[in-house]
Amino acid sequence: MWKEKGALVGSFYRNGAYVQSVMCLSELIYQARTMAHESRDSGQVNTEGLLATEYHAAAGVAITLGHSELVASRAAEAIKPS
Repeated sequence: MWKEKGALVGSFYRNGAYVQSVMCLSELIYQARTMAHESRDSGQVNTEGLLATEYHAAAGVAITLGHSELVASRAAEAIKPS
C-alpha cells in the first residue's frame, strides 16, 4: 500500500497536481505517525524512515509552491533539542 500511495504522490507531483499530492501526503503522514507510535523495534525504525520520506516529499511540495520560509522554520524547530 505504501509504495502504491508513494508512487501516486510522485505522479501527482510530476504532473503539477499539487493539491492531490498534498492530500495523499497528509493521509500517508497521519498513517505513518500512528504506526510509528504503535510499532516496536525494527518496525518502528522502518515506519519512522517512511515518515521521514513523507515529510521530505511534503517539504518539496511546499518549496515548489513558494513556501520555503515555512519549510526552513519547521526544519529549525525539528532540530532543536527537547
